[in-house]
Amino acid sequence: MTFDKIYLLDTFVAGRQYYQADDVWRSLEVGGRLEMKAEPANPAGSFAVSLWAEFGGNEYKIGYLPRTANEIVATMLAMGWEDAF
Repeated sequence: MTFDKIYLLDTFVAGRQYYQADDVWRSLEVGGRLEMKAEPANPAGSFAVSLWAEFGGNEYKIGYLPRTANEIVATMLAMGWEDAF
């Protein structure tokens, strides 16, 4: 069975000024791959989800999903559904 892609979320990257976003921002493309990592022990909130990009074999943390948009994604990641993204 195949599925069509659906549009799940439109949001900004929170905290990008504190991480390595500027190092790779120009290399990011619409439809490009980002890795999302749940951070349930994050002091800013148990639904924290960090965003990572990989270029040249290096991983770059570019920021987080904002608090207003992270609960569903964090829950899906905790349930092992990362392949849904």
